[in-house]
Amino acid sequence: MKMTGNKFLLDTNIVSAWLKGESAIADKIDKAKEIHIPFIVIGELYYGALFSTQIEKNTLDIKILPSVIYPCCR
Repeated sequence: MKMTGNKFLLDTNIVSAWLKGESAIADKIDKAKEIHIPFIVIGELYYGALFSTQIEKNTLDIKILPSVIYPCCR
């Protein structure tokens, strides 16, 4: 997770922890002014969700992420 002021660029591990409700991560992210997630992270999350035991729940969690998604080659 890269932090600049109150803006966050999240990696896959941080988004996964956030979706699982890890309070230390969630508290910081919930206070962020901006949240950015690269395309590659979205792809990794979908890959993990599609091979999980809770496919429907996990894919829904990804779809409702409040974010600005950055292309991976920006």
